[in-house]
Amino acid sequence: DSYDPSPVEYSNTPWHSLRGEIQRVVINDGITVMGNFAFYGCTSLKTITIPKNVKYIGARALAMCTMLESIRVSAFNKNYCSVGKHLYTKDMKTIVAYALASKEISYELPDSVKRIEDSAFSHSVNLMTVTLPRDLESVGEFGLYDCTSLKQINYKGTVYSWKSVLLGKSVLTKSGTNKIN
Repeated sequence: DSYDPSPVEYSNTPWHSLRGEIQRVVINDGITVMGNFAFYGCTSLKTITIPKNVKYIGARALAMCTMLESIRVSAFNKNYCSVGKHLYTKDMKTIVAYALASKEISYELPDSVKRIEDSAFSHSVNLMTVTLPRDLESVGEFGLYDCTSLKQINYKGTVYSWKSVLLGKSVLTKSGTNKIN
Protein backbone atom coordinates (compact mmCIF):
# COMPACT_ATOMS: atom_id res chain seq x y z
CA ASP A 1 0.00 0.00 0.00
CA SER A 2 1.05 3.53 -0.60
CA TYR A 3 -0.86 6.65 0.28
CA ASP A 4 -1.07 9.07 -2.56
CA PRO A 5 -3.50 11.89 -1.87
CA SER A 6 -5.61 13.03 -4.75
CA PRO A 7 -4.24 16.10 -6.54
CA VAL A 8 -7.12 18.16 -5.19
CA GLU A 9 -6.17 17.30 -1.61
CA TYR A 10 -2.72 18.84 -1.74
CA SER A 11 -2.28 20.84 -4.93
CA ASN A 12 -4.42 23.83 -4.03
CA THR A 13 -1.69 25.56 -2.00
CA PRO A 14 -0.15 28.59 -3.73
CA TRP A 15 3.33 27.11 -3.23
CA HIS A 16 2.52 23.66 -4.64
CA SER A 17 4.68 24.11 -7.75
CA LEU A 18 7.60 25.20 -5.51
CA ARG A 19 7.35 22.33 -3.01
CA GLY A 20 10.71 20.87 -4.11
CA GLU A 21 12.48 24.21 -3.57
CA ILE A 22 11.12 25.49 -0.24
CA GLN A 23 13.76 25.08 2.49
CA ARG A 24 12.43 27.19 5.36
CA VAL A 25 8.93 28.25 6.40
CA VAL A 26 8.01 30.83 9.03
CA ILE A 27 4.25 31.00 9.37
CA ASN A 28 2.82 34.48 9.82
CA ASP A 29 1.33 35.38 13.22
CA GLY A 30 -2.06 36.01 11.61
CA ILE A 31 -2.43 32.40 10.45
CA THR A 32 -4.66 30.22 12.65
CA VAL A 33 -5.02 27.05 10.54
CA MET A 34 -2.53 24.87 8.68
CA GLY A 35 -4.81 22.87 6.40
CA ASN A 36 -4.66 19.22 5.43
CA PHE A 37 -1.54 18.50 3.35
CA ALA A 38 -0.41 22.15 3.77
CA PHE A 39 3.27 21.36 3.16
CA TYR A 40 2.88 17.77 1.96
CA GLY A 41 5.78 16.77 -0.26
CA CYS A 42 7.94 19.82 0.41
CA THR A 43 10.97 17.59 -0.02
CA SER A 44 13.57 20.34 0.54
CA LEU A 45 11.93 21.83 3.64
CA LYS A 46 14.42 21.81 6.55
CA THR A 47 12.76 23.97 9.22
CA ILE A 48 9.29 25.26 9.96
CA THR A 49 8.29 27.75 12.63
CA ILE A 50 4.71 27.74 13.89
CA PRO A 51 3.45 30.86 15.72
CA LYS A 52 1.30 31.19 18.82
CA ASN A 53 -1.96 31.74 16.91
CA VAL A 54 -2.13 28.41 15.05
CA LYS A 55 -5.12 26.57 16.51
CA TYR A 56 -5.41 23.67 14.10
CA ILE A 57 -2.96 21.64 12.02
CA GLY A 58 -4.64 19.45 9.43
CA ALA A 59 -3.96 15.85 8.46
CA ARG A 60 -0.53 15.14 7.00
CA ALA A 61 0.35 18.85 6.94
CA LEU A 62 4.06 17.96 7.15
CA ALA A 63 4.00 14.48 5.59
CA MET A 64 6.64 13.63 2.99
CA CYS A 65 8.87 16.50 4.11
CA THR A 66 11.84 14.15 4.00
CA MET A 67 14.52 16.82 4.66
CA LEU A 68 12.70 18.29 7.68
CA GLU A 69 15.19 18.62 10.54
CA SER A 70 13.31 20.85 12.95
CA ILE A 71 9.76 21.91 13.84
CA ARG A 72 9.62 24.94 16.12
CA VAL A 73 6.45 26.07 17.85
CA SER A 74 6.02 29.30 19.79
CA ALA A 75 6.06 28.70 23.54
CA PHE A 76 2.88 30.81 23.64
CA ASN A 77 0.89 28.50 21.37
CA LYS A 78 -2.03 27.06 23.38
CA ASN A 79 -2.65 24.05 21.12
CA TYR A 80 0.74 22.75 19.97
CA CYS A 81 4.30 22.51 21.18
CA SER A 82 7.64 21.31 19.96
CA VAL A 83 9.57 18.78 22.01
CA GLY A 84 13.10 18.61 20.76
CA LYS A 85 12.58 18.92 17.02
CA HIS A 86 9.13 17.32 16.84
CA LEU A 87 5.50 18.49 16.87
CA TYR A 88 3.02 17.50 19.61
CA THR A 89 -0.36 18.67 20.78
CA LYS A 90 0.05 20.94 23.80
CA ASP A 91 -1.38 18.30 26.16
CA MET A 92 1.34 15.91 24.91
CA LYS A 93 -1.22 13.23 24.08
CA THR A 94 -0.52 13.19 20.34
CA ILE A 95 2.63 13.32 18.26
CA VAL A 96 1.56 15.20 15.15
CA ALA A 97 4.82 15.09 13.19
CA TYR A 98 8.32 13.75 13.68
CA ALA A 99 11.08 15.77 11.97
CA LEU A 100 11.82 13.14 9.33
CA ALA A 101 15.47 14.09 8.73
CA SER A 102 16.31 14.28 12.42
CA LYS A 103 19.76 12.84 13.14
CA GLU A 104 18.31 10.77 16.01
CA ILE A 105 18.63 7.03 15.48
CA SER A 106 16.58 6.21 18.59
CA TYR A 107 13.46 7.95 19.84
CA GLU A 108 11.28 7.32 22.87
CA LEU A 109 7.82 8.83 22.85
CA PRO A 110 6.82 10.49 26.13
CA ASP A 111 4.64 8.34 28.41
CA SER A 112 1.77 10.83 28.01
CA VAL A 113 1.33 10.04 24.30
CA LYS A 114 -1.91 8.24 23.44
CA ARG A 115 -1.90 8.72 19.65
CA ILE A 116 0.56 8.74 16.79
CA GLU A 117 -1.01 10.88 14.08
CA ASP A 118 -1.38 9.73 10.45
CA SER A 119 2.03 9.65 8.70
CA ALA A 120 3.76 11.11 11.80
CA PHE A 121 6.95 9.07 11.31
CA SER A 122 6.35 8.04 7.69
CA HIS A 123 9.53 8.16 5.57
CA SER A 124 11.78 8.89 8.56
CA VAL A 125 15.35 8.83 7.30
CA ASN A 126 17.61 7.88 10.24
CA LEU A 127 15.33 6.39 12.88
CA MET A 128 16.42 2.84 13.80
CA THR A 129 14.62 2.32 17.12
CA VAL A 130 11.37 3.76 18.46
CA THR A 131 9.90 3.15 21.90
CA LEU A 132 6.13 3.40 22.26
CA PRO A 133 4.46 4.30 25.56
CA ARG A 134 2.46 1.82 27.65
CA ASP A 135 -0.81 3.75 27.34
CA LEU A 136 -0.72 4.20 23.56
CA GLU A 137 -4.25 3.95 22.16
CA SER A 138 -3.83 4.39 18.41
CA VAL A 139 -1.40 4.69 15.53
CA GLY A 140 -2.80 6.54 12.54
CA GLU A 141 -2.64 5.44 8.93
CA PHE A 142 0.92 5.16 7.63
CA GLY A 143 2.17 6.07 11.11
CA LEU A 144 5.55 4.36 10.64
CA TYR A 145 5.29 3.74 6.91
CA ASP A 146 8.49 3.41 4.84
CA CYS A 147 10.89 3.96 7.74
CA THR A 148 13.52 1.87 5.98
CA SER A 149 16.19 2.27 8.70
CA LEU A 150 13.76 1.20 11.44
CA LYS A 151 14.98 -2.06 12.94
CA GLN A 152 13.34 -2.16 16.37
CA ILE A 153 10.04 -1.06 17.90
CA ASN A 154 9.75 -1.36 21.66
CA TYR A 155 6.39 -1.21 23.38
CA LYS A 156 6.32 -0.49 27.13
CA GLY A 157 2.96 -2.20 27.61
CA THR A 158 2.02 -5.87 27.66
CA VAL A 159 1.18 -8.17 24.77
CA TYR A 160 -2.40 -8.10 26.03
CA SER A 161 -2.59 -4.28 26.06
CA TRP A 162 -1.02 -4.10 22.57
CA LYS A 163 -4.07 -5.95 21.25
CA SER A 164 -6.24 -2.96 22.18
CA VAL A 165 -4.11 -0.41 20.28
CA LEU A 166 -5.98 0.72 17.16
CA LEU A 167 -3.72 0.48 14.13
CA GLY A 168 -4.46 2.44 10.98
CA LYS A 169 -3.87 1.21 7.46
CA SER A 170 -0.28 0.34 6.48
CA VAL A 171 1.26 1.38 9.79
CA LEU A 172 4.50 -0.57 9.23
CA THR A 173 4.42 -1.24 5.49
CA LYS A 174 7.84 -0.82 3.84
CA SER A 175 9.50 -0.24 7.22
CA GLY A 176 12.69 -2.04 8.16
CA THR A 177 10.74 -4.15 10.68
CA ASN A 178 7.22 -5.31 11.34
CA LYS A 179 7.95 -6.80 14.74
CA ILE A 180 6.94 -5.11 17.99
CA ASN A 181 9.00 -5.98 21.08
